[in-house]
Amino acid sequence: MHLWRRSDGRRPAVASPAAAAKLVEVTDFGANPTNLRMYLYVPDRLAARPPVLVAAHYCGGSGPAFHDGSPYASPADRWQSGR
Repeated sequence: MHLWRRSDGRRPAVASPAAAAKLVEVTDFGANPTNLRMYLYVPDRLAARPPVLVAAHYCGGSGPAFHDGSPYASPADRWQSGR
């Protein structure tokens, strides 16, 4: 499932529908000279126009640690239909 495009118009490599509902690393999001890492969480079902939440972890942390220690996945799953 592709939710966005890179600035050059190409779609990045992201989770397929079968891999939804788990945290997935996005590896093809453009030039990355500082080796940043990006992760995406998509519920199993999405509303036609789902809200998007962008979260930054604490200094020295990681996306997976933030995901595991935060409450954000639970509301995404609960309100995945947009209601």
